[in-house]
Amino acid sequence: MSERYDSAIIGLGRTGASCLRYLAGRGERLLVVDSRSNPPAGGLVREFDSPRIDFSLGRLDSNLLSRANRLVFSPGVDRRQPPFNDPLLKEQTVLGDIELFMNARRELSQAGKVIAVSGSNGKSTVIDLLGRLLKAAGKRLAVGGNFGTPALDLIDRQGIDFWLLELSSFQLELIDSLGADVALLTNIQPDHLDRHSSMENYRRCKHKLFTAADTCFWNRHDEATRPVLEHGQRGISLGWGSAGEDFRLTSERLEIGQTFSFPLQRLALSGRHNHLNVLFAVAAAYTATGSCQGFARLLAEYSGLPHRCERLPLKSSIGFVNDSKATNVSSACAAVEGLAPPGQENLLLLAGGQAKTEDFSPLAEAARGRVRHMALFGQAAQTMAKSFERLFDVSVHKRMALAFLQLAGKARSGDILLLSPACASLDEFTGFCARGLAFRHLAEQWVATRGRVS
Repeated sequence: MSERYDSAIIGLGRTGASCLRYLAGRGERLLVVDSRSNPPAGGLVREFDSPRIDFSLGRLDSNLLSRANRLVFSPGVDRRQPPFNDPLLKEQTVLGDIELFMNARRELSQAGKVIAVSGSNGKSTVIDLLGRLLKAAGKRLAVGGNFGTPALDLIDRQGIDFWLLELSSFQLELIDSLGADVALLTNIQPDHLDRHSSMENYRRCKHKLFTAADTCFWNRHDEATRPVLEHGQRGISLGWGSAGEDFRLTSERLEIGQTFSFPLQRLALSGRHNHLNVLFAVAAAYTATGSCQGFARLLAEYSGLPHRCERLPLKSSIGFVNDSKATNVSSACAAVEGLAPPGQENLLLLAGGQAKTEDFSPLAEAARGRVRHMALFGQAAQTMAKSFERLFDVSVHKRMALAFLQLAGKARSGDILLLSPACASLDEFTGFCARGLAFRHLAEQWVATRGRVS
């Protein structure tokens, strides 16, 4: 009889590598597979040269996988595809790195509390700001998951007060019951539907965030985020609200009951959507610590993460905003609506790349009355133009640099030139970071050679 494996790790990227390190450290008999002959973490084959670990790269074999007691999937692997839909594998336990992490954390003598964040947009900003707020309160943190360090690479850290986990729908898909102390769901907008097949499946994955959580924060302006609370769970909605709300935004201020009040005009982050992200971070930090220590200073200083509605610090009478992380329509809509009130028409929108959808009508609606000119680039440019050409002055270009120059030439004092692509980047760039850096370089060159726009 063929020898069996305790676990088969499927996918040898960053997450698969963290699972390999963790499970090998526990002495498990492991099979590691990847359809790629040279996966990103392929160098670990030499590092883990052990009779207890077998590697199978460049192929996926259901007969081999059937010899494992459980299948540990990397989030990037689609379980619907062959050979994972083989009846041979239907009896296997299926899980991912986050469930392994949560089980490992429960075994710690000082477990610390878990704050988990998800959402179609804004989750990385919430996690990053929340971490800074908790550090200001003197708390020891470990931050990871979909953002930064894989969760299992954090588990050996000692004396942690809070584990901050950003979780994607692909990670949540692999979870039965998360059990976070605090769970925050920022929004649910169409994304990754090629993987989840429908909005209902996508929403169901996102809502696994709330399973067995003590406190559940959701977006009162996005009904899809409303949790179905079980006995003992506390649900808190966040958004623009009345004086009776514990955590709220008004037209002018961010408030925590009678305890804390901060004027929105002093926030360093731009955009109405980011004001809501700030509220999520503040609400979680206050709930976790019962203190507002350091909040005012941090909110006035925190300008956000690169490539997420990032205002470039350039001396120009027009503004340049790098929102390259806006890889779907909903995030581009949030940027457009957040940066300009309707009727102002001071936005010059740079969009395009690899389309995730053919329906750009929500962006056309958001842009109406806000966008004066639009330049489209990349594979999706011609398709996108059909949604916009009757509403705006639209130009179509093969490359982003040409689209940028077209827009910059139309800029007037007080305008904002916004890169918010509504598309993936891999037709022209290696990722959204590379696209954002290219935009920054174009803007810096423009300001340096053209000076202030009159």
